Amino acid sequence: MISGCPSSNSPVNGVSSTLTETSYLMLSLGEVKVHSRKEHPHVKVNYACKLCRQQRGPKLHAIQVHAGKCRGEQALVQLDFPCEECGASFRSQRGLSIHEVTQHPERRNVARAEAAQQPERPLAPRAGTVFTENEVQVMLECEVTYYGHKSVAKMMKPHLPGKSNEQIRNKRRLTSYKTARDEILAAHLDAVGGAPEPAEQEQVGEIDGRQDELPQAAEVEERAASPPVIVVEEAQIENVAEELEHGETPEPQPEIELETISISDDEPAVEEIASPPATLDVEVQPAPTQVAPLVDDSIVIEDVVVPPAAGEEPQIDEVESAWRQRIVTSVLSREMPRHVRSLPVDTAMGILRDALLRAKDEAGNLSQAEIDIAYSAVKDIVQTENAEVPGQRRNQEGGRGRGQRRRYLYARTQDLYHENPALVAKHVRTNVDWLEQSGVTCPDADVRELYNRLWGHRPDVQLPDLAKRDGGLGIPRLQWLLTSAALKAGCKFMQNPDPAMQAPALGTMLEGRLKRLARASRINWPVTDQDLKSYVKQKRRHSPTTLLPMPGSQILRS
Repeated sequence: MISGCPSSNSPVNGVSSTLTETSYLMLSLGEVKVHSRKEHPHVKVNYACKLCRQQRGPKLHAIQVHAGKCRGEQALVQLDFPCEECGASFRSQRGLSIHEVTQHPERRNVARAEAAQQPERPLAPRAGTVFTENEVQVMLECEVTYYGHKSVAKMMKPHLPGKSNEQIRNKRRLTSYKTARDEILAAHLDAVGGAPEPAEQEQVGEIDGRQDELPQAAEVEERAASPPVIVVEEAQIENVAEELEHGETPEPQPEIELETISISDDEPAVEEIASPPATLDVEVQPAPTQVAPLVDDSIVIEDVVVPPAAGEEPQIDEVESAWRQRIVTSVLSREMPRHVRSLPVDTAMGILRDALLRAKDEAGNLSQAEIDIAYSAVKDIVQTENAEVPGQRRNQEGGRGRGQRRRYLYARTQDLYHENPALVAKHVRTNVDWLEQSGVTCPDADVRELYNRLWGHRPDVQLPDLAKRDGGLGIPRLQWLLTSAALKAGCKFMQNPDPAMQAPALGTMLEGRLKRLARASRINWPVTDQDLKSYVKQKRRHSPTTLLPMPGSQILRS
């Protein structure tokens, strides 16, 4: 397929362009693309299909994809959304908008600017409201008609079909409606010349047929203002005088019942007291109050401690001794709780129980040291210092991250403790005071000293001098002679020792091997055939791949 530089009169593979250059033949569209970039870098090339006359832009890939799907020039069909600029039509508004943005951007921008300058569409009148203007006017007329009625909303409902009582009440609560209502009512009252009478007024009639018997308002106010008179008989006055002479407080008298006459629902009740036979105003002075004792005087608790004389033991009363024995017996009779407890609580309970058992056996003779130990154990549980509040998280300062390695000051310290328990116990008993102070951890100096003692001596590995017998070949020479087969033979020899196979060269080879094994695993024992045999069996039992053969050069270099 031959292509050329596109021009107005030279199509290339069914593709035309807007260039007006001289025709230049090429073998493919790829060469056309390269030629246009090199020879015409400042010219914009738009590829178009020759059959359907559709432009596909400056992308060569677009026209290549279109060439396989092109059906030729089709008859124009007028669709629902035509373009006023070029006459093209589209099936939807979105297609027309995309066409205007890509093909006619200037016209599109002008149309958008004109649309932005237009005023906003006003809202529909009375949009979003429940009552229309006519209905509000009807409500205001009802306000004038039913002024003073106790239920105006119910009287309005027949005039407002389709509205419920709740809607009418909500409308009457609005501030705008109240303002309009007040204005209309004020204008109506000014026109009428006074406040109209309510539509329905309740007539107050007689109450129980005794309206004429009710007291007047002035009489009611006078009775309410005067204080009530308390009726006291002469016998009660004499009793009060006698009690005051002897300094006794008079007993409280029962409350006097007052006769109450209810006049009406609107008027307050008036207290009417019958005329007393005799009245007396007595000024009573309060007598001194005597507080009754909390306990009986017959019960006396004597707590007098008589110090013993010099050289004498304190005497214990028999009652106190029996009291102590009963306490100890009652405590020891109870079973220890079996649920899981913390270590301090369990320790304190054990100390107290042991102390009580010794006190019971020795008739209560306990040393002060034992008492102090028990008291300290209980005090540590009851009075805890720096106790954390439950529900609060402790602030973690300087915590390590997920990917951070654990770093210890003394490496493998725990392994030393597990491997040397007797030595650790010996050093603890002799030199290190682990419990010097309560609540204080072991100092760093003690840990460093113990660590150095455990690792202080590292004797060298004692190996037999096998290389000097019968003139061995030496390590440098064996670097070229050792192979995997020789290593296998050496392992078999050590598992099944045979004196005939003991050669100087094999001994020299094993010497270097044993040195590396001893250096890697820190062995400290004189190497013999039997020891090495047991060592090889142990290694094979723990790790079968420990003594696998490999090239001699790698073994010696390791």
